[in-house]
Amino acid sequence: MTETILDLMTDYGVAILFVVTFLSCLCVPIPSSLMMLAGGSFAATGDLNTTATVAAAYTGAVAGDNTGYLLARNFGTRITGWIDANPKRARLRDSAKSYMDQKGPISIFLSCWLVAPLGPYANLVSGMTRFNWARFALWGALGEVFWVGIYVGLGYSFSDQITTLAGMLGNISGLIVALARHLSARAVAMACERGGPLNDNRPPRASFQGLHCAPISRDFCIRLKAADHYNLVKGHNFSRAFKVI
Repeated sequence: MTETILDLMTDYGVAILFVVTFLSCLCVPIPSSLMMLAGGSFAATGDLNTTATVAAAYTGAVAGDNTGYLLARNFGTRITGWIDANPKRARLRDSAKSYMDQKGPISIFLSCWLVAPLGPYANLVSGMTRFNWARFALWGALGEVFWVGIYVGLGYSFSDQITTLAGMLGNISGLIVALARHLSARAVAMACERGGPLNDNRPPRASFQGLHCAPISRDFCIRLKAADHYNLVKGHNFSRAFKVI
């Protein structure tokens, strides 16, 4: 993989950086982080212009973010079907939504670099929920400054260790995503135990495939959320049929 990326960088220069970061923000599984590390390494040796390298990676990422947002905003139903067809994509979408529910607008900024695997799905969720485009674009543009700056900067500084760096950063990012998923599940369970997100005294109610049911007990609510989280991790779709409201 590393040799292929280096060959592409040699053949196409900064243009490949734009294409790769653009596609990665549209949920295409491309090693964009490794490519940016390689770009930084080539810039350090003088084979690529540093400014052009950063500009190509950044504009591709920002363009990809906003393209994903607009596609989801205009074709949300079709994109939802495409996501649901793959359990891994569905889990990432659900994790991105939970993370955004917990963190609010700043989650768009953080998903660009701190929890980068959720970033493309945060773009789609923002579009589907019709989050304000101007605010989305601003938070996303700020986040991509960190994403591009960190990876290109590390590639520039440690040009002879990009493979090791890519592995380390990938492990850290995966750990952060797993931690965010765990904390989101705990937050949902705690909110349910306190009486729901509104923290009122109404007993929670169940909804099965869109049909509202009778009030349910707090204990059942907590057990349901625990099962919900288990099925989310395992890739099942139990939560989409039966929900606590």
